[in-house]
Amino acid sequence: MNLSLQDIGKSLALFMPAAEASQRAQWICEDMGKVGFELRLAHENPPGLWAHLGTIRQTEYVVPPSGFDINSKDDNTALSGSFVTCGNLLRLSQCVKIGRDYLKDLWPDMFSHRLVSAEHLSALNEVWWIKFWRGIERIERGPKATKASSDFEWLIHLNDGLCRRKINLEVKRRPGNINRLFKTGRPHVSMDGIAKKFGPVSDDMANVVALTVFSPPSPEAWRFVEDWFQAKPHVHGLLIWTEGNLGVTPLFKRFKPEKRWAEFWLNTAEPEDLQVAGRTAGTLCTADDAPDFVRRLAALHERSKS
Repeated sequence: MNLSLQDIGKSLALFMPAAEASQRAQWICEDMGKVGFELRLAHENPPGLWAHLGTIRQTEYVVPPSGFDINSKDDNTALSGSFVTCGNLLRLSQCVKIGRDYLKDLWPDMFSHRLVSAEHLSALNEVWWIKFWRGIERIERGPKATKASSDFEWLIHLNDGLCRRKINLEVKRRPGNINRLFKTGRPHVSMDGIAKKFGPVSDDMANVVALTVFSPPSPEAWRFVEDWFQAKPHVHGLLIWTEGNLGVTPLFKRFKPEKRWAEFWLNTAEPEDLQVAGRTAGTLCTADDAPDFVRRLAALHERSKS
C-alpha cells in the first residue's frame, strides 16, 4: 500500500503536534516525489509489536533492495526488518527537515540517486547526523565528492558569534552490528576503513567519526572501540548512536583532550530522537553451519522431553 499525504501526517502526529506533522508530511511528499521515491507501507513487523515493546506505534516503509534478505545465502546479509529492509517514517521526516534547514543547495537533488538505491538508509543517516551540531553557519560536502585522498562526508562550519570552528565529519551505518547479535550474541562495532579518511588539521578544526549501530555493543566491543580511538592520532572525536535504543544510553561520545572544544558544539539528543524503535530478524548461524545447528536444537528438544 502506498502511503498518502494523509497517512503520513496521521502517523507523524503520534510523535509531534498536528501542525508540525502536517508540515513534515507535505515536505516528505514533495521531496521524495522530486527524487522519484515511492513510499510504500512495510508489513514485516506486525502492528501489535509496538505495544509489546512498549513504544509508540512505528510506521515503517519499504526501502529499495539493499542486499539484505533473511534468506540470503551470504551470512553477512541474512537480515530483514527494521533498519535494513524497512525505513522508519519518523526518522525520514527528521532527515527531510534537516535537509531543508541546512542543505538548501544540496537537498534533495544531490541525494536523488542514492535515495532510490541500496544506499537509501545510509544517505539518510548522513543527513541525520548533522542535527547534533549547533551554531551551524554553513555545510559543505567533504572531499569524498571530489575524489580527494581524504573522503569524509561533511565539512561543517560553526559560529556562535564569539568564535568559529570547523568539523570534518565521517558518518557510517553498521548493520553488521545486528548480524553479530544474532550469530554470536556479542554485538560489535566495526571501525574498518575509517582512520584513513583523516589527516592533520589546524587548531580550529576537528576530525570526528559518527557511527550508527542497532544493538548495544558488548563490553568487549566497547573496550575495542576505546583502544581504537586512543590509537588513532588524527581521529579527535568519536560518536556512536544506538538506533532503536529501547532504554540504553543512546549516544556514546569521546574526544581527545586537545580537541575537547568540539564537544562544546554538540547538541543533546531530542525526545523525538529516542522514539524510533524497531525489530530485525536474522539468522542464528552461518549457512554452512545450519545442518549442525538444527541437529543440536533437535537434540536439546528431545532431551527436554525426557
